[in-house]
Amino acid sequence: MVTLSDLKGSEYLAGLVRENVVEAVKSGKEGSNRVVIYGPPGNGKTFLAKAIAGELGYEFKDVKAGEIDEGLPDVQGKTLLFLDEFEKFMDVQEIRDSIEDLSEDVLVVGGTNHPWNIQGLSEAGFNSLVFMPEPGPEARKAVLREFLGDGAVSLDLDRLAEMTDGFLPVDIHNTVEAMDEITQESLEERFGGSNPTTLQEWMEEAITQRDRLDRTAYKPLLEWLDKQ
Repeated sequence: MVTLSDLKGSEYLAGLVRENVVEAVKSGKEGSNRVVIYGPPGNGKTFLAKAIAGELGYEFKDVKAGEIDEGLPDVQGKTLLFLDEFEKFMDVQEIRDSIEDLSEDVLVVGGTNHPWNIQGLSEAGFNSLVFMPEPGPEARKAVLREFLGDGAVSLDLDRLAEMTDGFLPVDIHNTVEAMDEITQESLEERFGGSNPTTLQEWMEEAITQRDRLDRTAYKPLLEWLDKQ
């Protein structure tokens, strides 16, 4: 079970969520059981939802957009129901009605990359919005430690965090996974024909071969945020 304490390097975000979501739910504040988490894809929205569930001691259940035709699962008691690609759920009137009919004990959390596409949030009771920004240097170091395990001990994480500026958690994960796919041509160009001999060198080479966050795709979200 994960909790907000597991958001290493994102203590500020964890504090905001603890105050504005977790404590509100615990106190029974009206409307606190309907939350939307938004931000770029691959940035840890599902992980944050699991951390909220863990913090509250709730059961965690998630439903993917592709499962809409099956309707919402039958959830009872203290449960966090995470609806990924939330905008697609809100497009289906029957699903919206089902959300409104859920017990007050059920915390419904929607995850979306496109909050501007969702109509009727307030009418459906979703007044609490949480923005997941791209991770800063400390958060990227925490993600590197998580994905590299014991190997992270020997690394210059400050340098790797600097090199991964603009990377999302999913980008860092894919970089680690792709280290065995580095091309011989890139090795010869960077190391003069000799292979990298340390994990640090392998990581740096893998990072240079990956694309950072697509700012073009990110632009609509930034523009939407500016208007809020």
